[in-house]
Amino acid sequence: MDYDSFTAFAGRSKEVWKAFKESFEDPCIKDFLKHSYPVLSCPSGQCTLEATDYHSVALWSPKSLVLNKASTSLIEHVRALERLKKEIEGRRNKDEGLKKELTKVKKWIDEFDPNRLDFEEHRLEVRFPSLKIELIQKIKQSPFVDQKRIGKDRVCIRVVLLTY
Repeated sequence: MDYDSFTAFAGRSKEVWKAFKESFEDPCIKDFLKHSYPVLSCPSGQCTLEATDYHSVALWSPKSLVLNKASTSLIEHVRALERLKKEIEGRRNKDEGLKKELTKVKKWIDEFDPNRLDFEEHRLEVRFPSLKIELIQKIKQSPFVDQKRIGKDRVCIRVVLLTY
């Protein structure tokens, strides 16, 4: 999946999540979903729906990226940026060398072409704050839920939403 497809998928997923939450009448389910949150999940990891730009994915969910030269370099630069920020924050004299290095790394990231990235195939899933099996079972009956990807038995709590 390329970057444009990934961001388009993330945009659709935000709309689906909102419609999904609003589709329930039961106040108990509505309240339960207020404390739940959506994730974009792939076999290697997951990322939150609010952190789907290439910088955030490289920082918080690097396993969502297919490893290649571009993704490896991006991940290294993003980690360096975070390390430099912490180093500068921790120093009283605000070392000029660190500031120059920080500026250089920021510039590299800003000029990075995210179209060089490949992403794992993701799906929209729901994460719950607690295991209220009866509510989860009711939620799984929603027409927004991808019935092919969830377990039919009561112990399964996976909820995958349809995004197309």
